[in-house]
Amino acid sequence: MSQPDAKLSTLVTRAGFWSVLSQAIVRSAQIVAGLVFVVVLSPSEVGVWFFALSIVSLPQLVIEAGPGQALVQNERDDSGFISAVFVLSILVGIASAVSFWLFAPLLAEVLQDETAELPLAVIAFAVLFNAASRTHIALARRRLDFRSAMYVESAGAFGPLVVGIPLAIAGFGVWAPIVGTIVGAGLGALVAAGVVRLGPITWPDRVATKFVLRFSGWTVGEALLGWLSTWGGAFFVGIYLTSSDTGLFRTSEFIPLLVFGALSAALGPVVLSAASRLRADSRAVDTLLDEANRLIALVVAGFGMGVVLLAGAIEEILGSEWGNFSTLVVIQTVSHMLGALLTTFLPTLIALDHRALAFAYRLCVVGLLIPAYLIVVPLGLEVFIWSMLVIRLVVVLIAWAVSAKTSVSFRSFLFAPVGYYVVAAALAAPCYWAGGLLSDSTLMGGAVSIVSFAILFGGYLLHFQRDRLSATVNRLLQR
Repeated sequence: MSQPDAKLSTLVTRAGFWSVLSQAIVRSAQIVAGLVFVVVLSPSEVGVWFFALSIVSLPQLVIEAGPGQALVQNERDDSGFISAVFVLSILVGIASAVSFWLFAPLLAEVLQDETAELPLAVIAFAVLFNAASRTHIALARRRLDFRSAMYVESAGAFGPLVVGIPLAIAGFGVWAPIVGTIVGAGLGALVAAGVVRLGPITWPDRVATKFVLRFSGWTVGEALLGWLSTWGGAFFVGIYLTSSDTGLFRTSEFIPLLVFGALSAALGPVVLSAASRLRADSRAVDTLLDEANRLIALVVAGFGMGVVLLAGAIEEILGSEWGNFSTLVVIQTVSHMLGALLTTFLPTLIALDHRALAFAYRLCVVGLLIPAYLIVVPLGLEVFIWSMLVIRLVVVLIAWAVSAKTSVSFRSFLFAPVGYYVVAAALAAPCYWAGGLLSDSTLMGGAVSIVSFAILFGGYLLHFQRDRLSATVNRLLQR
């Protein structure tokens, strides 16, 4: 291995470690805070919070996919280019925050909850703080300095944990997660300014601004379509149904979405950075994808089946106020397991300069989602969740068709991961029956099921996958 290749390998290895650690910290904090909010708050209050997060995430995605991604992939990182990215990010944040403040009354009316108006207006401050930190994170990622990015993202995640939970326990209702989110965004902006130096910020030059805007065309469009895929469900459930239904919908996918999303957030940027540098060697890219997708599939298979086994126990803890929650959790978890098959698909398309194909792929996905949002959601929450399961299965087939137009091999996205899913399901089935036979209590039965499944799946990994996992991890570290 040449000296430049060895240096890149070291940088990518460190980037992967810090990225995974960052997501582990962030998602753990989100899971703890989210579970407390779900237990303490009512479904309606949880629904308002999730609806607020759905609109806050939109400008953040636009900034990350547009100016932020331009900074990551462009050769320039001088003060003029960084200034263009920073100023455009702030302008997007200001415009979005003002819009949210002005339209808060309308959004509260849509949610059929008058008490939601002020929280939905105040959440605009989180938008401004997030916009201020996005350029710092993008610059750190460009330099493969994922440790600095971890500091910023972790600081943002601790707002709901440190501030939101005490407020929720004290009885502040929906204001607890709202204030926690704002404080977290503010902390993230402060830490970003301290750990990532942007240099002098000036009014951006015309050349840099034009490049960022031109680059952002496809990527921002793709991010908007991605927002419809990720947050559109909660948004339209809030519009057509009630804030309580929004709470049920988002809570039922909360844990699998956070964990599976952590894999995407941790490995997506690393795959994007590594594949961008390896794109001249298609075989090296295929090897990278095969190894990454195997690890993702093993984590998703084990964790997903664990959530399915615990669904009944979760429903008993939440109480009758949450309705037929266990059924919704099972459907949502299986649905997101299908979606997890494509964790590295879009980053790979973008890294290999197939941005138009990435946009077309997202467009096809949204073409399936829009009818579901407009036609199926009014039919009821459970019907809509079943439709999302079917749609994600069709999306996998669409990705297969898109990959045929590129040099990306789809084998690594499908064959080995599906095999792991089948094994996990086969091991989980007798564990579920054993839990029901050995205990009449739903909580105790869930505990028996999850412990027995952990033993069986752990034994499978150690006996049948140990050598493969060891070799895969070693090769990824060498990358």
